[in-house]
Amino acid sequence: MEIKKYATVKEMPSFYPFFSVGSLRHIIHENRNGVRECIVRVGRRLFFDLEKFQSWMDKQNIGGVS
Repeated sequence: MEIKKYATVKEMPSFYPFFSVGSLRHIIHENRNGVRECIVRVGRRLFFDLEKFQSWMDKQNIGGVS
C-alpha cells in the first residue's frame, strides 16, 4: 500500500517557497489551470496531494525553460 503525502495550504510554502499562502488561496479560488485536481477536501480543510501538485507544476511549463 502506497502512503500519499499531503500538505495544507499553510504548509505548502515550506515545500514551494515561491508560493505564498495568499497566492495559493487565489489560485485555488480561481481554479487556475485545474489546480483543484490536486486538492483533497476533508471537512473544511484543504490538503494538496504533493505528487499531483508536482505533476500540475510540470504541466504549467509549456514553452518555457525546463
